[in-house]
Amino acid sequence: MATGGRKKIICCGETLFDLVIEKPSGNKPMVLRAHPGGSATNTAIILALLGLPALLISRLGNDFLSRTLIATLRKKGIDTSHIIKDAGINAPLAIASIDPSGNPSYLFYDKESPHKDKPRHLCEAPFRSVSAFHTGSFFSYSDAFFRPVMKRLGMAKKGKVFITYDPNWRIRKIANKEKARERIKKILPYVDLLKLSEEDACQMTGEKSLLKALKKIGKHLKGKIIVTLGAKGSFYWNGEQKIHCPAFPVRVADTIGAGDGYTAGLILRYCAEGEKAFGENIENSLRFASAVSAIICTGHGAMQGLKDLKQVTNFVKSRR
Repeated sequence: MATGGRKKIICCGETLFDLVIEKPSGNKPMVLRAHPGGSATNTAIILALLGLPALLISRLGNDFLSRTLIATLRKKGIDTSHIIKDAGINAPLAIASIDPSGNPSYLFYDKESPHKDKPRHLCEAPFRSVSAFHTGSFFSYSDAFFRPVMKRLGMAKKGKVFITYDPNWRIRKIANKEKARERIKKILPYVDLLKLSEEDACQMTGEKSLLKALKKIGKHLKGKIIVTLGAKGSFYWNGEQKIHCPAFPVRVADTIGAGDGYTAGLILRYCAEGEKAFGENIENSLRFASAVSAIICTGHGAMQGLKDLKQVTNFVKSRR
């Protein structure tokens, strides 16, 4: 799959270390394996592995873990020139415990502090040379970053950049659910492609029914909606009908980064085909994104199972 046109993606969101617990056996001590994490950061890394360079807008501290994170991201091909270094914070941490089905539960250790953009942070130049802008998760509707995210959404819209959004609702991090919901409502009108899970849709609208949740979301969104259902697959919803794609059955190591990989797969398909063809061939896009997600689930963390684009295309071909 060749990609043409603009050559870079901007991802905007939290950067942290995922500390994944490897449960001890016998008398061995518990081990924590550190992987770069954060929803938008995972998507940026996965896009780089798939051959699309990504620029990451984020904030870290000036501590040794933050410096290690930045060095690791650079080695993975991420443009880190727009990561803000704030001496007042340390690198955020998320400790993940994996259940028998491979699903993680998180404890978050971070310090949310007010962020004020400086002139050098608000450069519009990157938005003139990219294919897509992706943001999401708690970062996008937090007290510290909601306004900066809205400013960058405005820049992306002004630059006619395709905007993707994943709310990735994190109930443990949200102190005021109604405030978060109102902020997401303000984000949605900017969005060309909303990717979210069934749980995200219901939690961010306060609805128990997925259909009611999607109808409520549709009042604020003109773009496309794609819903992921875990092992049940995913579907595109246009307000009246569904186009469903089953999940690929694989042996799951864990599901960390599965949703972020799905998002990366959709973005890659958009960049490869353009908006018109992407919409006309949505079933192929769902299938490709599902393949990226499935491959990620075969390895530990968000990217150990994924190698490159060829691996994904061969995976899809072998399962026709």
